[in-house]
Amino acid sequence: FNLPVPREEAAAVLCIDPARPTILMMGGSMGYANNRKTIERLSLIKIPFQLLVVCGNNKKGYNQLLSQMEEYEGPCTIHPYGFVDNVDVMMSASDCIITKPGGLTVSEALARHLPMLLVDPIPGHEERNVEFLLNNGMALAVTKTFPVDEAVYNLFKNPGRIDQIREVMAMTAHPDATEQLVDFVLKNIPADPAELDRVPLPEESECQ
Repeated sequence: FNLPVPREEAAAVLCIDPARPTILMMGGSMGYANNRKTIERLSLIKIPFQLLVVCGNNKKGYNQLLSQMEEYEGPCTIHPYGFVDNVDVMMSASDCIITKPGGLTVSEALARHLPMLLVDPIPGHEERNVEFLLNNGMALAVTKTFPVDEAVYNLFKNPGRIDQIREVMAMTAHPDATEQLVDFVLKNIPADPAELDRVPLPEESECQ
């Protein structure tokens, strides 16, 4: 995720149109998401989106999606996937992601500067993730009174909104945080284990 992939290159790998509005839909590795309802709501916008729908290990959800595609007559083009290992490529080809605010997906989206539309947070850490992302202008929260079609419409019908969010992400995200942490540990760990309790804590500026 630290290595950029041009949108055109990512789209070519996925065999999709790089010029067409593209939404990535994910529900984590277990594929927890109501894809049918989301697709129906997005069709109300009348924009011919490309939808990259990742079902993860949810085989039932994947088969339901295939069944829905046979009946679907809306303006969107649906590309179904099961479990994937090229999320970085999918994010590089997309304009935004509709997802649960799990820690891994949020970290990946931040590294790719991909605007997030957050749905169904689990109480606890996922709610904290939503709070952080909203307060920093990097996501929209989908709720009963602000459904997914309104959130997507808000994002795509305001010129520069996606670019604005990407700029905020670029200033806030730290995709190299692991490397920074390892470097700090290696620089400060003493040769004598007895000295471990004297290892200095990082300054606040180093932790940002």
